[in-house]
Amino acid sequence: MLKRIALALCAAIGPAQAEETVIIGSSTVAPYARAVISHIQGTLTNKLRIDPQGSNAGIRALCSGAKPLTLSSRRMARDEQSVCAETLGTRLSEFAIGNNGVVLVTYRETALPNFSVTREELFRALAKNVPDADCQLVPNEALTWRDVSERLPDVPIKVFGPSARHGTYSSFVDLALAKGAKRNSCHAALEAQEQGAMERTAKALRTDGVFVVMNEERSDLVLNLHKEQGALGILDYGASQRLKTHLQVVRVEGRAPTKLTLGDGSYPLASPLWMYLNDAAVDLDEDLKAFRNAFMAEEAIGPGGYLSRIGLIPARH
Repeated sequence: MLKRIALALCAAIGPAQAEETVIIGSSTVAPYARAVISHIQGTLTNKLRIDPQGSNAGIRALCSGAKPLTLSSRRMARDEQSVCAETLGTRLSEFAIGNNGVVLVTYRETALPNFSVTREELFRALAKNVPDADCQLVPNEALTWRDVSERLPDVPIKVFGPSARHGTYSSFVDLALAKGAKRNSCHAALEAQEQGAMERTAKALRTDGVFVVMNEERSDLVLNLHKEQGALGILDYGASQRLKTHLQVVRVEGRAPTKLTLGDGSYPLASPLWMYLNDAAVDLDEDLKAFRNAFMAEEAIGPGGYLSRIGLIPARH
């Protein structure tokens, strides 16, 4: 009788749960990270799990010492890396995983014919404040793309994009709006008045309903673009390819995002994917060390590697 009770208790409790190591980082990099984990699963002592809270959340976790490794769809600024390394008291390693890019998309069935936009036009469409004819910053009142440029169609400006916690958002602001601001005819005049004024202006997006923050569900973006003819969405390249039956990419300065233009950097919004590590801490964890080494291996990220088969564009090392 006692033996039967003991066996029943063992069955109810089950085997001891393996410990779990969580890697916080970019939702853009998450599919590739999961593929790497799957590739090395049989060699791991504990479970590795990707928590795609976003690039900025992952960087905060790394620099606070909470996590020894993160994956990011934006590059950390030099001063940001310096502060992080100083806080951790150790060297921070940076590794380019592959090439990616920020992509503008529209609903395929209602796409505007031959629609192409420049970074300077994106700045004038989406920045909260923009220069007027006298090079004074004023609230942005552009309602249609025609208000931005005579060459653009007379349709309402509506852009759906990620929240500020995501690396795709940061990359879009840095690569499209900040660089677009530098191409604005008032850039020199405003910088002469106050250094850095245009960059700060470019990084503050409109809050009047023209730019709409989307949740994580890609299907919601497709539905919103379907409902709003002429509206644009902001995605990473990998996601745009997974949804290409529904979405059409928009050219930026005449360039379409492709594996070639992202690989050679000729697409204006090309942006590599990154791994950041506290190597000393990673080396103390056999599973994270195996993950790092597997992710950096040629069989994973090299030309013809298993990650290229799910959309990763190899970086040039």
